[in-house]
Amino acid sequence: MAQIIDKSTFVLIERSDKVDQAISLNLAVKNNIWSSYLEKEGSNSEECDIKEQEIVDICYSIIDQNNIFEFFMVDSMASSVKLLYEDIVANPKSCLDRIAEKLGKPIPYMASNVIIKKQADTGKTANKTKLLSEVRSRLISA
Repeated sequence: MAQIIDKSTFVLIERSDKVDQAISLNLAVKNNIWSSYLEKEGSNSEECDIKEQEIVDICYSIIDQNNIFEFFMVDSMASSVKLLYEDIVANPKSCLDRIAEKLGKPIPYMASNVIIKKQADTGKTANKTKLLSEVRSRLISA
């Protein structure tokens, strides 16, 4: 294991908004749609019942998983790069440069190979906004 870690660089990509990430994961699991850009034929994510407690539980799970990853990186002294999904969308070249710097090797950036699209509309925008607000307030008060 030590030989693998010594030769590896790990990349953690996380979203800054854990509640939104939890809702996305919840919808993906319930609808079996794992691409955020395409609606699966015959699916109806508008009818997906999102329960507040499920989202809270997923948020805690995401936070725990990220903490475990970070602990592993520190404990093993492994080379790692932590990126925010939102930063990748806003400036993919800068994020690629950070990875290249960590690897010590140039990585050519070709804008023509980067496609950034709006996520598919999941419907329920008003309900999602309300749920986001409720879950955030619960997580903050916890």
